[in-house]
Amino acid sequence: MLRHIFVKLLFFLSLYQINAQNLNQKPIPDWVEHTTPDYTASAEDAKASGFYYLLLDDQYNIERKEYYERFTYKIVSKNGVQEMSDISIEFDPQYQKVILHKLEIIRDGKTLNRLDLKDFRIIQREEDLERHLYNGVVTAVNHLYDIREGDIIDYAYTTVGRNPIHEGKVGATFFLQHPLPVAQIHIAVLKPENYDLFIKTGNGAPDAKVTRANSHTRYSWSATDTEAILYETNTPSWYYPAPRVEFTSFETWAAVAKQYSKHYAVSEQEKKALKEASASILKGQKNRSDSLTALVRFVQDDIRYLGFEDGLNSFKPSKPREVLERRFGDCKDKALLLSTLLQSHGVEAKPILVHSINGKTLNEQLPSPFVFDHCIVQYKTELGQDAYIDPTISDQGGSLQTTYWPNYHFGLVLDKNTTELTPLTRSKKPRTVLVETFSLDKAGGGAVLDIETRYYDGDADNMRPYFNTTSTESVQKTYTDFYSSMYPGIRVNKEVVIEDDRKNNLLTVVENYKIDSLWKPLPNNNKIVAAQFYPSALENLLYPVTSSERSMPYLTNAEADFEHKTVVYFPESWNIKNESLHLDNPGFSYDYKIDYKNAALEITHHYKGKTDYLEADQVAKYLELHNQIQNQSTYQLTYGASFLKTPQAAADSYTVTISLIFFGALLTALLCWFLYTTYDLPNTVDERWQQPIGGWVAFFGIGIVLTPLIVLGNLLFNEDFHLNATNWEYLFDQSFALGLIGIVELLYNSAYLIFSLFVVILYFQKRTIAPRMIIIMNAAVVILFTLDNVALLQLAPDQFDPAETQSMYGEIIGVMFKAGIVICYFAFSERVKNTFTKTNKTHSEPEVYEFNTPEISPSQQSSL
Repeated sequence: MLRHIFVKLLFFLSLYQINAQNLNQKPIPDWVEHTTPDYTASAEDAKASGFYYLLLDDQYNIERKEYYERFTYKIVSKNGVQEMSDISIEFDPQYQKVILHKLEIIRDGKTLNRLDLKDFRIIQREEDLERHLYNGVVTAVNHLYDIREGDIIDYAYTTVGRNPIHEGKVGATFFLQHPLPVAQIHIAVLKPENYDLFIKTGNGAPDAKVTRANSHTRYSWSATDTEAILYETNTPSWYYPAPRVEFTSFETWAAVAKQYSKHYAVSEQEKKALKEASASILKGQKNRSDSLTALVRFVQDDIRYLGFEDGLNSFKPSKPREVLERRFGDCKDKALLLSTLLQSHGVEAKPILVHSINGKTLNEQLPSPFVFDHCIVQYKTELGQDAYIDPTISDQGGSLQTTYWPNYHFGLVLDKNTTELTPLTRSKKPRTVLVETFSLDKAGGGAVLDIETRYYDGDADNMRPYFNTTSTESVQKTYTDFYSSMYPGIRVNKEVVIEDDRKNNLLTVVENYKIDSLWKPLPNNNKIVAAQFYPSALENLLYPVTSSERSMPYLTNAEADFEHKTVVYFPESWNIKNESLHLDNPGFSYDYKIDYKNAALEITHHYKGKTDYLEADQVAKYLELHNQIQNQSTYQLTYGASFLKTPQAAADSYTVTISLIFFGALLTALLCWFLYTTYDLPNTVDERWQQPIGGWVAFFGIGIVLTPLIVLGNLLFNEDFHLNATNWEYLFDQSFALGLIGIVELLYNSAYLIFSLFVVILYFQKRTIAPRMIIIMNAAVVILFTLDNVALLQLAPDQFDPAETQSMYGEIIGVMFKAGIVICYFAFSERVKNTFTKTNKTHSEPEVYEFNTPEISPSQQSSL
């Protein structure tokens, strides 16, 4: 208790000391260029925010290390009174102080002086505390009293001091437009004549107004009546359309690397000592790869992410041995420790500065240390290729060579020999595969749901912290609640199992549920019940939130690679057609597939991101394709409710099917027997010219023999050729005509089986009627196949997309072409006439033939 009081006392004493030494009041410096705001300015869109900036003034004196700021704004609503009645000024007390110049309230044309140092309180907010970073920055806060709607608040101050780690060098970026409307913006930089300063403007910023006086040069920029920049949904964080002004003391990236790499230098003696101190980390490792991976995981997992980034520490890392002993450090501490450990074990490794969010545009900016906010490690693989490790990411898996790193785009290697930014290669793409397996009890009943989710590489890294910090019970509840929104009444059948293969960076989650009722009546037809299957895990990818009318880039996920597969096992065969869809776009690719066979249905959705962003003119097509995906993302199975209510429905359907097959087969068998015994064609070929089965006759005979086998196999195993209760109900629910087509198809297939067997018998007996029966069979196939497909397209056009319709017409043409070849051959071939010469006449007298053609030997006969 006493200790806590003492600590608090020290804290308040330190803040009092900061207040006394670092916060003063003086007139505006004489070097400041005076700017007069227009107190009468107004803006229509200021009502939403409740206030309107009349002046934003930023002026920088490089020589005196002074940064002057002035804010003038008008309160236009009660909301503005609430939001803008506090003044906050941040500074680092280790090397900065604040000089207040003015604080005035302009009300009804009168100026009220409110500047009093006693009204300011010094607080240490540590805005990065949640990220375990302490930067030492304090805030001078003044809670203004008696602020009213219509008041104009005008205050100015100068921050004096610069971090000595920068050795007098500067760098900054200012914008001439903001997300709020501003009446007047003024920016100025004052430098000595002999001081090298590099300036760059962009996005339509005007050229600087340059004035020279007293051996100094002033660059200034102004903008008036600037409208608010309204950022569109999902605009990338690196996109800044505002006119901008950059300035820096560094001419090249080499100069930046040279100045700051010296703070990352580690002597050989320190490396040796560090190697000895880290020997315990490598105990039990079997090979070099495992040893190097152990070093990486130690720095990532066992060195706590914690940084004190005040003063020099904001850009200068702690010594690696110190970080190792205290077991904590920020990104640059951990990066230097890891790179040194790797170096001590023979790996070429160096710290590299990056930006965690805006790295994509680093190469477009002037050289400066202030454009970075993160530090990672670059190392050389055994093949001499550059690879990267982010030492601040914990719970990663895989080996050193396979460890995932985020896409930071560009970085600056901290080495005295560095000359340019380094484009970072991309890590192996993360991947997730989710398989849902529904084992249906019966149509209209419940199901057992098995779910297996496999997270690979970076996706495993992202999920591992959640599973490491969440109890199995909580995980189970979260997952069950998620699925209960789709399947009310779902319950856990087996407890969730989480398997972590960290060495291969594969995380597997297995779930098992029981669903009592998977089916629901259709809203517009309660005679039909339906089960729906939807790739819920893909929802964030399939439903982008934006408008096609857009002027800014659109952020996309280049690393998305998600495969969602739904497997449904049926207790009986089902009428399902296979289909597929492939969509390709600069932003993504998508594959959709329906694969049904052997009473098992597989529905696959595979989504892959391809780029980090899209230009504005690409978004409309991107959204159009996603709408196409959304329209077919839900797969629905339907079943007739009348069949569900009748226990004998399934048995009755099979009785009907068997009866139709038997009836069709019986009638055809009787017809074939009649033809076999009573129908004949005369033989017109002399016995001397008769030929055995061979040549093209034998070739076509292969198809003739296989035909009944194929038809029989389809009738037994292919659901498209025989109908169960589901199929019958589906057809007649669609339309009575479709049901009749189903009956006709079933009769035709059973008749086709018997007739094809009849043709096989005639073929091997070499009956004279065999060619004619073959012609009739092929002609019937063409006629009935054509009529069947045309009828389906007319009666159920909604069931077929344009590609499927085109494919069906193509199949009709293909059948006609094949049948045409067979028909022509068996109608006109001499070889056919010379082969099929047997008749059914057993007691007829021999026929006498007269030939006027000269005799030829069998070797001279045509093989056709």
